[in-house]
Order: sequence, then C-alpha cells, then structure tokens
Amino acid sequence: MQDLLDDPKHKKVAEFLSSGSAIGRALLVPKGIPAERLAALRKAFDDMVKDPAFIADAERASAELDPTPGVEVQRISDEIIATPKDIVQIAIDAGK
Repeated sequence: MQDLLDDPKHKKVAEFLSSGSAIGRALLVPKGIPAERLAALRKAFDDMVKDPAFIADAERASAELDPTPGVEVQRISDEIIATPKDIVQIAIDAGK
C-alpha cells in the first residue's frame, strides 16, 4: 500500500496501520524480564519452530508457519511505540 502513496506522511500512516500484521500472534513477557531469561525464551521458540516434529504437527493441522524471531518482533513493536503522535492521529482520523 505504501508504494501507491506519494506523500511521505501518508506513507508513514500506511506503515503504521499495517505494522501489526508483521507481528501476527506474538508471545509476550512482562517488562523488565531478566535478559538471560528473555534470551532463553527466544532461543527455545526459535528451536521449536525448526523442530521437524513441530513442523509435521503444524502441517497435519493445516496450520501456517511463518515464525518471526523475537528480536525482529521487538524491533517492530518498538517502531510502533515510537510512531509520532501526528501519524497516529492521522490514522485515527482515517478510521472514522
């Protein structure tokens, strides 16, 4: 959608509105979790989605697998939170 827009501000609004789809169904932890625990959880997730038995179970269930590593989910969510207020307001107004 962003490619169809000429105005840089409107491109930012489109990016903001579609940013959640890049995350999908995220697994969340509380703020302030110790770094070593977060690293262990991220590694466990990354290992799980590569596990042949897990992949086979997902295929049997006709579940789509398109996992996003936790570091990338964090980057995307940080960008969402850092979206300038004027961009958020334009997005809100566009939804009215």
